[in-house]
Amino acid sequence: MQGYAYVLTHPGIPSIFYAHFFDWGMKEEISKLVAIRSRNRIRPDSVLRILASAADLM
Repeated sequence: MQGYAYVLTHPGIPSIFYAHFFDWGMKEEISKLVAIRSRNRIRPDSVLRILASAADLM
């Protein structure tokens, strides 16, 4: 899910694999990320601002 969290919350054209969405039980989590992307109007040409960066943020 970390990969999907990254690609769905950053500018670009993300891909969602059919099997991940329909067969692997990830539909609900991926759908939440897609909703976040849509709600925040993240587009392929959106500007990305990194507000914090550190090795120990996670």
